[in-house]
Order: sequence, then structure tokens, then C-alpha cells
Amino acid sequence: MSIFAPGQVLAFFQQGGIFMYLILLSGAVATAVSIERYVVLYVKSSMAARAFVNKVCTHIKAHDLDQALNLTRAKKTPLARVIGAAVAVRGGDERDIQNAVDESALAEIPALQDRTPYLATIAQIATLLGLLGTIVGLMQSFSAVQGAASEQRAMLLAAGISTALNTTALGLIVAVPTTVAYSLLQRKTERLVEQIDEASVRVMNLLIAQKRPNAVGERRQVTETVAAGR
Repeated sequence: MSIFAPGQVLAFFQQGGIFMYLILLSGAVATAVSIERYVVLYVKSSMAARAFVNKVCTHIKAHDLDQALNLTRAKKTPLARVIGAAVAVRGGDERDIQNAVDESALAEIPALQDRTPYLATIAQIATLLGLLGTIVGLMQSFSAVQGAASEQRAMLLAAGISTALNTTALGLIVAVPTTVAYSLLQRKTERLVEQIDEASVRVMNLLIAQKRPNAVGERRQVTETVAAGR
């Protein structure tokens, strides 16, 4: 008979003892963390990064920094905010742009990486709780059969082992999907961080390249003025 049949689920939990409820609690926490991370990573932070960066770079090349800045502010994503920090540096030099990007990235990236590692820990805890519950259940089963009649020992031991294995089953039921969720969310986090790094470097290089001709022109003008004074 399936443990998921009507009327069997409650018995399944009751037979497993207190460890079943601890594993169930860890599963609830894992579900809450997974949903929160999904909303942050897939809903609030995802965007067509390449197309967005291309639009921003087009405005920068056209020396339309106001439109580029407005474009970054219109998108409420970590990538847009990091790029916007670079574009917002108007009169600064290369170091000022780098500092602005670093400061923004230090604020955005930890928020992307937050809480996802909890899922790996919860999966391990659920598995270990299942094994611990099984060991405790087996100890109780062997203790119970010691005072039983010889013809009843085999039946009592088999029933006790079956009950003890319930905790291992539930621990794996929680641990497997939690591990899958961790892998998917972790990869998404890494991809978002990579997009931020790639986009910020591209925008910084473009802003710095546009400032350098001005700097060369200013130095040339100063040189010509000094030569004329001589």
C-alpha cells in the first residue's frame, strides 16, 4: 500500500516520531528560501542584459549621458544600478569610475548571493535527521523485541524497521528537491554576477575611452600655450 494513499500519510508521520516533524520543518524552511530566491533572482534581477548594455553604450557613444542614465534608472535590476553608477560619474577620471562601480557592485552582489547556500545546508540536515531517526527507531525496535515471545520477535522487528525507515524516506524526499533547487539557484546567481562583471567592464572601458581624447586635447592645448609663451 502506498504511503501517499488517503489515511496513510498521517500514520506515516506518526510512526516516524519527532524526527519526522523536524524534517518536515526543514522542508518548509527550504521551500520558503527557494521561493524567495526565485523571486529575487528570476523575477527582480533577470533582464535581457546584452540588449540593455548595447542600448546604454549606444547613448554613451553619442555623448548622450543623460539618456543613458535615464535608461539605467528605468530598470530596477542590480545590473542596471551598477552600470548607472558608472554613467553617473560625469567629471571624474578613470579611478572615480572604477570606485563607483566597485561600491555599487559591493552593495548588489551580496544581495544576489544571500541565503542560497542555506539550501545546501538544509538538504544535508534533512538527510542526517532521517538517518538519525532511523538509528533511534532501530534501537527502540531491538529493545522492544527483547521481552517479546520468540514467535513474535520477527514480526515486531520487521514492523519496527519499517517504521524506522520512514524518517530516512522523508529525509530524502526533502533533500533531493532541495539540492536540485540549490543547484539551479546557485547557477543563476553565478550567471547574474558574470553579467554584472562583463557589463560593468564594457561600460567602464567605453567611458574611459571617451574621456582620454579630451585629456589628450587638454595636454596638447597646454603644450601649445607654453610654446607660444616662449
